[in-house]
Amino acid sequence: MKWFSLKILSVGIVFLAWALPSLCDAVEKVTPSDVFAQAVQITEEIEILKKHFNVTGSVEVEEVKSNLKPRHVWQETYDILVKINILREKSGLPIIAVNSLEPVKEINPVLVYEQTRRILLELEIVKFRLDIKEQRGKLKKFAGKTPSDVFNKINYISHHLDLINGASFTPSFVFAQSMRVLEDVVTIINALDIKDDTIPPTKNKAAKPADTFHTGFTLLEGIQRLQRKAGIEPTDFSHLKAEKITPTEVFDLAEMMLAELQVVKAHIGLKHAMTPPAKHYEGKVPGDVQQIFGWALRKMKLIKSLY
Repeated sequence: MKWFSLKILSVGIVFLAWALPSLCDAVEKVTPSDVFAQAVQITEEIEILKKHFNVTGSVEVEEVKSNLKPRHVWQETYDILVKINILREKSGLPIIAVNSLEPVKEINPVLVYEQTRRILLELEIVKFRLDIKEQRGKLKKFAGKTPSDVFNKINYISHHLDLINGASFTPSFVFAQSMRVLEDVVTIINALDIKDDTIPPTKNKAAKPADTFHTGFTLLEGIQRLQRKAGIEPTDFSHLKAEKITPTEVFDLAEMMLAELQVVKAHIGLKHAMTPPAKHYEGKVPGDVQQIFGWALRKMKLIKSLY
């Protein structure tokens, strides 16, 4: 009997030794086209939810032409999970924790694929709790898609979730992200052993989202200056500049800052320095967000180079 059990075990080990490389190969072969196919599935789920909530409106979403990277798409999926929390709260359900990712220099498309699968699962759970029976169609295949294509699809989903929720991000949501940006900057400064005696700038109580966006974009440019010094290719974020700036545009800007800070953290070896989850805030105004961006900018200016 023992001999039989050992034989089964040895066969199992041999099978795993053969199968694991194949599984790893399959993971490595995940492409932006595969991720795009999942994003299309999410779009179908959003349409089912719109039908359930009698949402008949639509929204024009301008497509981004920049050459975005998988890290920017991953960060955009964060927005979706936050908005699913808004939907859960609206539906009387408890909110979920939104995940973070350890800093890496380059995000493999499979990590974005994982995020789209999480989103689909969370939407399936919401449908189950709301007793929605309608199911999405079969998975379609696509070819030749880029990370920018996926980003545009995710961005489309984000805007249509706003229609379902009846609202988008408030300054309090944006403030939570600005605090995450600040904490990442502090983590980098501490790792570089830089003395920091900065204080927050005076709060501008009359600040509008456009003012906050301007300060935030200056901070993003500061992050990119550091990247250039470290030999990291910067990304063109001119698409973020819109004629009308609302808290949503500022939130998206904060997300791109976080994406770029992950590359900086990875560059200096902070592999396990994950950005902490967003905390809950209430009653925040654009001036609060601008103040945090301004403080992070002051800290960023202390960094002269990256090792």
